[in-house]
Amino acid sequence: MKQPFLDVIILSAGKSSRMNGIDKQLVEIGGKNVIKYSIELFSKIPETRSITLMLSEKNANEVKAIVKNMDINKDIHTLIGGALRQDTVSIALKNLNSIYTDKDLVAIHDGARPFVSKTIVENGIKSAQASGAAIPIIRLSDTVKKTSNNLIIKTYDRSKLAAVQTPQFFRFDVLNTAYELLNEEITDDASAVELSGGLVSSFPGSLENIKITNPIDLKIAYSIIDKEQAISNVKPNSNRYGTGFDCHKLVVGGPLVLGGVKIPFEKSLAGHSDGDVLLHAIASSFLGAGNFGDLGSNFPSNQKKYKNISSEFFVNQSKKLLIENGWKILYLDTTIIAQKPRLSKFVEVIIDNLSKILLLDRDCINLKITSTDSVGFIGNSEGIAAQSIATIAKI
Repeated sequence: MKQPFLDVIILSAGKSSRMNGIDKQLVEIGGKNVIKYSIELFSKIPETRSITLMLSEKNANEVKAIVKNMDINKDIHTLIGGALRQDTVSIALKNLNSIYTDKDLVAIHDGARPFVSKTIVENGIKSAQASGAAIPIIRLSDTVKKTSNNLIIKTYDRSKLAAVQTPQFFRFDVLNTAYELLNEEITDDASAVELSGGLVSSFPGSLENIKITNPIDLKIAYSIIDKEQAISNVKPNSNRYGTGFDCHKLVVGGPLVLGGVKIPFEKSLAGHSDGDVLLHAIASSFLGAGNFGDLGSNFPSNQKKYKNISSEFFVNQSKKLLIENGWKILYLDTTIIAQKPRLSKFVEVIIDNLSKILLLDRDCINLKITSTDSVGFIGNSEGIAAQSIATIAKI
């Protein structure tokens, strides 16, 4: 499959009405204007062909000056936006239609989201190619209720709800058609596709991909930058690494549990707990990095209290030991070694669950799947193994 063209539209034409007169696009965070973060990221994405900046009359000259001083090897277009979001996007789409005859994908991004990651962009491109429209979402941790006259009239099932982020990705023809049919006000571009009868898929966003809307959001943004700078300034000798390994045999009866995720399979992993070799390996790597011994000495398998317990307990307790002793988890590289079942389609789900368990950004977790090419105990589908390498740093 050929590499698709990605035309990026960055929306920066709003009035910043909730920012007490401050133009959030021009605020400096970590020595850079908010809008510059998004421009820099998309300019480094290989698929990006063009970046269209939709500006306001007030910030146009300053944003153009910022772009002029940047070294960008992409087509840059600057236009003045409309009164509503869909007016602004429509202007951008019309301009792209007039410039390019061959169009593949388009991404719409809020310029007030400075911390979008490369991973989100890569996942968005893949998802939009497959489904036509794809958006990053964050599962809700708070219960959501509907109110009327200060009374609670309905409680929603939060497991079925999500908060939506940008950038949102579309096949160009899908979004173009949706906007041609649009006749009502919307707050995100995926809504246009939904209203036109199209399907929109989702993929995990990031808690750090915040939108600066209110002054309090600036404080959050400053804290994110401070954290990143603190990590980058960590002295090499204050970093530590730990490895973990675990292996269990497969027994009849499912489901199989890996990384806390139940995987449909006719067999499960035998063990004193739930046999989750991936979480065992992760907990072991935490203990190793912190110099706290091994899994067996900390959680002996001959103790009844650990019988059939979820392996999340071992991970949480190992992480707690690190935190109590002044360590922070920076990165986790893991591998599952299995001949059967085929696990590649569960990678993103497992990473998403690990992110929730560890309260660690998805970009800080890597998961690989491999086999032994039908060699040995694992190759005969008699068992599954996992290994983990944890990187930690002194807080």
